Amino acid sequence: MLNQEHIEVMFEYLDQSASLLQREMDWDYIKALHEAVLNACESSVLQDISLQGQKKLELLLSSIKQTTFHKEEIRKAMQLVMLKGLKELGISNQVITPDTVGIFLAYLIEKFIHPKHIRLLDPLAGSGNLLATIEHALDKEVELFGVEASKPMFSMLQSLFAMLDEQPQLFFQDTMTYLGEWVDCLVMDFSKHELTQERYFPYEVLLHHHQNLQPAGFVFSIIFDDFFDHVQSNDFRQLIQEKYSVIGLIKLPSSMFKRFSKSILILQKQGPTVTKIEKALIVELPDFQDESSSRMTISHINQWIKENMHKGEHKNG
Repeated sequence: MLNQEHIEVMFEYLDQSASLLQREMDWDYIKALHEAVLNACESSVLQDISLQGQKKLELLLSSIKQTTFHKEEIRKAMQLVMLKGLKELGISNQVITPDTVGIFLAYLIEKFIHPKHIRLLDPLAGSGNLLATIEHALDKEVELFGVEASKPMFSMLQSLFAMLDEQPQLFFQDTMTYLGEWVDCLVMDFSKHELTQERYFPYEVLLHHHQNLQPAGFVFSIIFDDFFDHVQSNDFRQLIQEKYSVIGLIKLPSSMFKRFSKSILILQKQGPTVTKIEKALIVELPDFQDESSSRMTISHINQWIKENMHKGEHKNG
């Protein structure tokens, strides 16, 4: 059970420390937040600042030393300060995937991927909140990989996992240049991208990272509902069917998003153990607060998986 007071205590430490360092060092909030995280990790003030500032930071540090924090309490506190940092930069908070979506993705991963140890890559890792949410919700040992090209987002990504005392493999680079080891699962949440040089970015990402996924591995991609409406969609459909088996499309509740509705596209990389799905899983999720309808929908998904995803045919090897 999460303790809301713990979340507030951690938020106060992070926010007040970052704000103080921002003033003292003339840094932006995200840079100052990263330094506040380093202080927390070392239990010491590492910056060369005024004596008065140092004493204030030491007092703030003492406020969190007396408490044992659950990792989810730390993640939620970090989420709050990251939202503040994004607002300062004029970046929409929509770039942080809602926790309910991350938890639902973890449920899908549990259902579709059987091994107890998996390797999971987010090639558009952003702040890392989606990766961390999934990892904490999974009843599996998870080896995490994240790729992010934006400097402020990568700073938040590093800060989050440093505070969580976790060591995923994080790469600061253009996702289209990343070539890593095979993983069992790709997860990604696309931001709203315009066409660039007549190429649709989400298509390019799914095709490029096919090579980073082991045969029979899964993709859980959060897409905008106009995903298949772009000029290149016919070519993309042909290419995707050569490389992947289309497993399903789950429409997320429209109440979760301010402007553009989203869905979860589930793909499986072609391989010798993969058999064709005759009828893909097509589901529209009710509002997550509607418990009765949600239970019925989950029951339907479970039944579809039982009937269509046979052990030995679809699990990762």
